[in-house]
Amino acid sequence: MDEFVATMYRHGVVVDRQTVEQEIGERIGDIAARLRIHPQAVLQDHASGGWGRQMAASVLEQVRYERLLHSA
Repeated sequence: MDEFVATMYRHGVVVDRQTVEQEIGERIGDIAARLRIHPQAVLQDHASGGWGRQMAASVLEQVRYERLLHSA
């Protein structure tokens, strides 16, 4: 979470950490259910290093593409 929130902030986009935690938690839970593993195993075994920065880059690209913010 820290990496994602910090990357967004560096690009001028302030996000609510609790909202991000909830959204990511739900997504990890969905992935875990599909793989039939514990959510912690998703993070330990399937999330690569730097995933927070990668995810933020994808979100920032979408924000720019959809013109959701003027300065993202």
